[in-house]
Amino acid sequence: AHPERYSSCSVSSAHLWRQTGARMQVDATTLLAGTARGDRARRLVGAGLADILASDNHGDGRSLAAARELFAAHGATAAAERLLAENPRAILDDAELLPVEYFHVVFTLPDTFNALALANRRVVYNALFDAAARTLLEVAANLLLYARATNAPWP
Repeated sequence: AHPERYSSCSVSSAHLWRQTGARMQVDATTLLAGTARGDRARRLVGAGLADILASDNHGDGRSLAAARELFAAHGATAAAERLLAENPRAILDDAELLPVEYFHVVFTLPDTFNALALANRRVVYNALFDAAARTLLEVAANLLLYARATNAPWP
């Protein structure tokens, strides 16, 4: 679980783990983080190596909703369903896990930022992912508050 936590984790090492039968659980909130762990999580998901997204919730406000929203915003609802529902159910049913398709995130910047982004990729991308994560977490929190206030169904 949580291979993204380990700085030695790479896509190539995860491929080797997969060949030995390992399955990968990636933390949904880490996927949205503008950190080295977040970068590793996105690379694993992007390579189709994540089998499950889970919320590493220990009684706080972390939720799967923000990750689901991120996938939906990029037209990857089928991948989200597989990571958040189908594969976890398969584990509970002692069934085979289904492969998860490639997931890709694209940010479009104005041309005036190209030189800055190319010269400072990690800083710029971390800032973009951090802003996206904060926005999605706020949207998810607002949706949860709305659902609770109106007794609307919550995913």
